[in-house]
Amino acid sequence: MKKITILVAIIIGVVSLANAQSKISYSVSSVDNKKMISSDNVNFEVDTTILSVKTDNIERIPFKIIRYNKLGYADIELPSELPFDSAIRILEMDNNI
Repeated sequence: MKKITILVAIIIGVVSLANAQSKISYSVSSVDNKKMISSDNVNFEVDTTILSVKTDNIERIPFKIIRYNKLGYADIELPSELPFDSAIRILEMDNNI
C-alpha cells in the first residue's frame, strides 16, 4: 500500500510541475477599437494602459510600476505612445522578468 501511495504522489507531483511550467495560450484581437484577449474560448476586454505581470525580478521591468506585492505581481503603466502589442512583446522577449 505504501508503494502505491508513493507512486501516486510522484505522478501527481510530475503532472502538477508540468502544468505549472506550461505557458497559457491566448490570442489578442481588435474589436470596435477595443483590444480583446481570447483564452480557452473566453473573451476579455483589455485595459491597454495598465498591465499586471508576475515577476521574480522587478528591477528588469522597463515601465513605471504602479503597485507590487510580495507574491511577485506588479501592475505597470504602459506609455501612451507605445502600442499595447509592442509592450507585450518587450516583456515576453526578456526571459529575466
